[in-house]
This record gives sequence, structure tokens and C-alpha cells, in this order.
Amino acid sequence: MAFDFVFRTGMLFWNDAGDQKIYKSPIDEGNDKSIVIDEDLTICDGLAIDWIYNHVYWSDVGKKTISLTDFDGNMKKTLVTEYIEEPRALALNPLDGWMFWSDWGETARIERSGMDGSHRSVIIEKDIKWPNGLALDLIARRIFWVDAKLHIITSSDYDGMHRRTILFSTEFLRHPFSITVFEDFIYWSDWTKQSIFRANKFTGKEVQLIVSNQSIQHPMVLHIYHPYKQPDGINQCEAVNGRCSHLCLPSPKINSESPLISCACPDNLILTSDGLLCSKPVQYTLYDPDDLKLGVHEVRLTTGTILSIFLFSIILFMTILATCYKYSLRNKLKSISFYNPVYKKKSVDLFKLDKRQYLFITSIQEEIK
Repeated sequence: MAFDFVFRTGMLFWNDAGDQKIYKSPIDEGNDKSIVIDEDLTICDGLAIDWIYNHVYWSDVGKKTISLTDFDGNMKKTLVTEYIEEPRALALNPLDGWMFWSDWGETARIERSGMDGSHRSVIIEKDIKWPNGLALDLIARRIFWVDAKLHIITSSDYDGMHRRTILFSTEFLRHPFSITVFEDFIYWSDWTKQSIFRANKFTGKEVQLIVSNQSIQHPMVLHIYHPYKQPDGINQCEAVNGRCSHLCLPSPKINSESPLISCACPDNLILTSDGLLCSKPVQYTLYDPDDLKLGVHEVRLTTGTILSIFLFSIILFMTILATCYKYSLRNKLKSISFYNPVYKKKSVDLFKLDKRQYLFITSIQEEIK
């Protein structure tokens, strides 16, 4: 199970592994739930909320994807589909437009990309085995993660640099699953100990048991519910939805010319050349008359195929026309072969002859003789 919240509205989002759906509900009215995603969901291990641009992001282990939708589930967009094996935890920073996720694949790693899918890169790929939970320190601009196999809590900058080991312990980190950061402390849940602990985020010291196994069983995702966890920020898409027809997503500022937002389309639409509007893919359908009677066999041709057929037809027509023209010229020409005693060679001259004129001249010459 994965969950997250929107502190501003008091809305809680979570996935149910049993019926493979994502729900939302007011945090103080848990029975009044509604469905956000009710199809195409297999195993959702990570879920994170963009509290500024109002989107839900989640990872799907079965499909090997990372997707997003609006809070009502009306515009689903599959964001990451390639070179992803077992996505686990997700963490978002909509203030800067960054998304981070851990991958449990054969080559375990932590990656980041813009929240629009741009600028993707691997930031951690060495000395990492089972990266479970991820957490962001929005003030210090650092990422924290727990490794269940190495029994360790580590942190680094957003780009993976300045990596530091915060805590190594086989006693307090038997099988850590989730982690969160608040003020000067890190908090984590442990499956084996069935407890929740905290420690100083700078030194790893002051380890303290917060909730024991007498109160909870199998603790999983852990969050701190506080307004400091979701500070206010500028929604760059707020004015006319960033001129986007559908989805407007934050993008990280890489340099002075980097756009802060980008337009995107739901999975059933494509982005047009202007980078703002979404439209349905153009498909041309041709049917054979016999097949129409039988109600079977449909042939779909792309725009390129139609253009190729058109050009081939023009070339074929011009070839036939040129052949007919050459044939007509040959029928209008006659050839005369004669032996030239002066030059001792045979010459061939082509003349356009009028049969009537030729016969008339011949008859006059015979009379003169």
C-alpha cells in the first residue's frame, strides 16, 4: 500500500492492492471515498502528490511504468516507460519541478527527471541494493533513502553528489521500508522490528523508538502530516493552464533559458507541433467492397502510405504517356537506305514524306523519260 496527502485541502490519496485501484477521501471522513484510478493498475508500490499543480503520480511494478493524472483521474498520462524494471518509491519537489524514484531491478539505482519526464538521469548506482523509501529535504535540497539489504540510511544532493552515510545499524535497520524527513530528524518504519524510529538527520545519532510493535503491525509507508511538508509555491500553469489544452506540468530550471512548464497529453492523444494543443492521432481507413459485405478485414493506412501510393500513380501515368508519345513519333518517320559510291559507305537519312507528293513526282519523271 502507498499513500500521500494534500494538506491544503485535507485530502488523502492511497492505492488498494486488493482491488487494484487508487482512491481519495477527506482525511477526517475515511468512509466517504471516491475512485481516482479504477483500471490499468497492477502493483502500485509508490505514490506521491504534487500539491502545487494538483496531480497524482504513481509507479506500477507490473507494467514497469510511472504515470500521473489529475486529482479526479480524468487525464491519465504514462510518463516513464523505458529502461525501468521495478520502480518502488516516489518523491516529488514541485517547487523545483523534480521527480525522484528508486528501482529494485537487476541494477538497483535511484533516478530523477523533471515532473514532465524531461532531463532524466541516474543519480545513484553504486553501493545500493534494495532502495526502499525515498524522502526529500526541501530546505536543504537533499534526498534521503533507506536500503533494506545494506541496513543503511544515506543522503545526497539532488544530483547524487556529496553522498553521506547517515546511519548503519543491523539493530535499528533490520528491514527498513519507508522514510520521511522533518526538521532535524529522519523517521523510518521497519518491517522486521514492526516499529517506527527516528534519528538525527545530520549525525544519525539520538536513535529513538517512536512507535513499538505493541501498537502497530507491518508498518509500511510513513508520512509527517504538517504544513511545512508542503510549502506554498507558484503555480506557473495557473494562468490559462499555461496555454495548454490538457495537462500542464512543471519542468526543472536547468539554465536561464529553460521553460518552467511544458504541455502534455493524456495517453489517447498526441501533442501537436505547436507544443500546446492535443489531438487524436490521424488514421485513414480503407475497406474492400467485398469485405464490407462480409463485415470483416479492415486495412489502416498512414498518411505516408497514402502519399506514396499517390506519387507512384503519377509516375506510372507519366511513364505510360511518354511511351505512347514516342510510339506515335516512330510511326510518322520513314527511313531510306542507299549506297554512296563516293564515300564507300551506307548512309541512312530520315525524311518526312508525303505519300501523295512522292507518287506525283515519280509519275512526272517517267513521262519526261
